[in-house]
Amino acid sequence: MPALPTGNDLKRLPLRGLIAYSARSALRVQPLFWVDEEHPESQECCTAVDDAIRLALDFAAGKEINPDKARGIEDAVVRAVVVACDEKWSDRQAAFSSNAAYAAINSVTTAMDSESAGSRSTEAVKAVMAAVTTVDAAVAADPAIRHAVIADFKRLSRMSLGCFPNFGKAVDPTGRGILGPINPSRSKVKPSPEINTETCDELRQALQELESLRKALGADRADLEEQRRAVTDAESKLAAERADLNRQQKQFAKRAHELEIERIELQDERGRLALEREWLERARSAFGARQVAFEEDSQRFEANNEAARLERGTLKNPI
Repeated sequence: MPALPTGNDLKRLPLRGLIAYSARSALRVQPLFWVDEEHPESQECCTAVDDAIRLALDFAAGKEINPDKARGIEDAVVRAVVVACDEKWSDRQAAFSSNAAYAAINSVTTAMDSESAGSRSTEAVKAVMAAVTTVDAAVAADPAIRHAVIADFKRLSRMSLGCFPNFGKAVDPTGRGILGPINPSRSKVKPSPEINTETCDELRQALQELESLRKALGADRADLEEQRRAVTDAESKLAAERADLNRQQKQFAKRAHELEIERIELQDERGRLALEREWLERARSAFGARQVAFEEDSQRFEANNEAARLERGTLKNPI
């Protein structure tokens, strides 16, 4: 019996490629899912399985996926797995089929989370684990698909789709695409007359493990959201500091402009004072010259006056 690709084998594919591989496996056993019509959630369970596989196909094809919608479908498929594991309402093949659908959409949500994770490769490994679970559950539901599953992996490995852990190129995983036909038919399979209780126990255990993984992913998402908020707060603080710095720069530029105007005005005032000082110096020099001339005139006047007095004395007392 040929071995199925391992998790390490799947790392040869980018995320869209490995989800195309797992989604086609889930699609092959989709017709095997059924829930007794007497169950009140029969239609909801069938719809959840259909939606999960369709969303995985869309992701592989490169279509835009709403993360909140994907997680809502993921939660709905968990309920479908629980119902299908109850032998009162379904059978072994349906339980494995629903398990494959859940793991398929889980690989999509973990792949999307990896895009914004701190360690992308670590988060992407969870998508690989989910893809392995998808294929294991699908082959358990219908062992006849084993060869088709292996052929899908070989075709995808030969394509140049990109490298793990990146999303890689889109690939059409439907029967109309390059991977070839699947031809699923939506026909309800009747309950098996014999219920394998041991298998159902194994499925319940697998479901518990998947639920634990889902809770761990939820905790990782919460931690990532907290980190996002911290980054957002830091960015907001940085933006506020940048705005304050810009405001200060504008104030400094305005003050520098005002100081430049004051400097020009002071230079003009200094020029005017220099002119006034020069005028005062010339006026002082002129005043000094007039003062010297006045003193010289006063001395001549005194000398003339003294000479006149002496002359009058001589006239009054002739020798």
